[in-house]
Amino acid sequence: MQPEAKACQPYEILPPPGTPIWRYLSLAKFLSLLRNRSIFLCRADLFDDVFEGTFTKGSLQEQEIESGSKFPDELVDMARWIVCRSYVSCWHVSSVESAALWKIYAGSDGAIAMKSSIRALKECFPDKIERHGNSIVNQSIRSVQYIDYRTAHPYLNDLAGPLCYKRQAFRFEQEIRVIRQELPTVPSKNRPNGKTILLGPAPDEKGLEIQVNIERLIDTVYLAPSSPSWMLPTIRDTLKNFGMGNINCQQSSLDELPEFGRLIA
Repeated sequence: MQPEAKACQPYEILPPPGTPIWRYLSLAKFLSLLRNRSIFLCRADLFDDVFEGTFTKGSLQEQEIESGSKFPDELVDMARWIVCRSYVSCWHVSSVESAALWKIYAGSDGAIAMKSSIRALKECFPDKIERHGNSIVNQSIRSVQYIDYRTAHPYLNDLAGPLCYKRQAFRFEQEIRVIRQELPTVPSKNRPNGKTILLGPAPDEKGLEIQVNIERLIDTVYLAPSSPSWMLPTIRDTLKNFGMGNINCQQSSLDELPEFGRLIA
């Protein structure tokens, strides 16, 4: 028997500003981040999970009940298309390192974790809705809700709504995400001097590099468990060479040893 369907909360409230957040990435991507002084936001339709940015018939029904009218077909098309104009940076909310995420990322040739806070991320990526030439830029930081798409339905509350949900299998990620949407517009036939969002093919770029204050964003850099001994001084020197020597750098706490180890039989 299928469990009873239920409505999702419109928004998952962000944790307090001082809450620690983490970004796990390969060493190569970290070096690129330092060199460019920017954070890469991946195009959401290129994520492996095909549920990213999607919604359900239940989403449409709930929206129609709330608004008192049928959800227009052109808005359905726009909600399906907009994921390819959405760019996302994913962060893990936790007070400590994640052994599960280290296992995912530490298999590469060197991996690090950047520790930050929700406050710092919001300072680097402030909420905005503004027009840049012929584009509308919509940027916000959202908590992700983990749902069963068979019984709960992403809320079509705004353009970023469907990107605030993932399947329950990903709950271990405990994710918040920066969502930036760059939506092309054209003159509207129905609105004098107005604009409407232009649907079209996906853009050529696979993501966006957004310049940020890296020193403000990153509190501490952690090296993956069992990293070779030469890596810590090398990364510290690299940070100094990029003018970021004030960023703390240390080995993963998972490499700490117990005070009383196990007896060897």
